[in-house]
Order: sequence, then C-alpha cells, then structure tokens
Amino acid sequence: MKKSIKVLVIMSLILVIGFISTGCGDNKAVLNVYNWGDYIDPDVIKDFQKEFNVKVNYNTFATNEDMYVSIKKGGTSYDVAFPSDYMIERMIDEDMLEKINRDNIPN
Repeated sequence: MKKSIKVLVIMSLILVIGFISTGCGDNKAVLNVYNWGDYIDPDVIKDFQKEFNVKVNYNTFATNEDMYVSIKKGGTSYDVAFPSDYMIERMIDEDMLEKINRDNIPN
C-alpha cells in the first residue's frame, strides 16, 4: 500500500511539473506541494528538484481539517495536495479541486 501511494505521489508531481514548466523558458518552475507531515523524505524532494530542475515548496499538515482550513481561507495555492478519502469528497462537493486532464498523461 505504501509503495503504491509513493508511486502515486511521484506520478502526480511529474504530471504537475509538466503543466507548470510549459513555456517557462530559462526560469526554474516552482511546484507547491501540501502533504502530510513526515510523508516524504527530504532527500527525495532534493533528488526530485535536481532531476527535474524545479523548486519544490513542500508544506505539511497534521490533519485533514488543518489542510482544509488552510486551503479554504486562501492566500496560498498548491499545485498538489494530498487529503484523504472523506476530505476529497468534501472538497469536490465544495468545488475546491480541479479535475486532472487525462489527455496530458501519456501512460
């Protein structure tokens, strides 16, 4: 289960980089990630930044409710966030999430 979640996280990050890096020229793309605390090893983030020439702003939350309040109040936008099942449903109902365009995912 943990391996499949890690793969999902990495694939999501790669997908988002594809979206934000289009037309960036020489500027380094920035990826804003909001995830559970202690979920991704800092070395993975460093390696990811190096491999894809992107800056990752990695912020964490302790509970779904903390994440929800932070995103709901605005001020910071995230390219990728990782709430759990019931919170995803709530955020969909409140139109807080964007659909993934599967045409942009070649595999």
